Amino acid sequence: LTVWATLALDPRSGRPGERVTIRRTGFQAGEGVALTWHATASRTTTIRSSVAIGANGSATAPFTVPADAGGGGHNVAARGT
Repeated sequence: LTVWATLALDPRSGRPGERVTIRRTGFQAGEGVALTWHATASRTTTIRSSVAIGANGSATAPFTVPADAGGGGHNVAARGT
C-alpha cells in the first residue's frame, strides 16, 4: 500500500497579504513538514519552517500570501523535515 501526501489550499487562490489555510494529508504522524512558496522556478520563500503532523497523518496551518507574489500561478510545496 502506498499513500501519497497531498496538499489543499482554502481558498484555492489569494492576493498578496491574504490568509490561506493549507491542509496536508498522507504524512507520517509526528513528522515535521516545512512549507515553501515558489515565487519563480528558482526563488522560494519558506512560509512555515516546520509544522508537526498529527496522529492521523494530517495537519492544517494558515499562512499569508507573500507581499511580493505577482500575478499568475505559484506553487506551494511541503517537505518532511
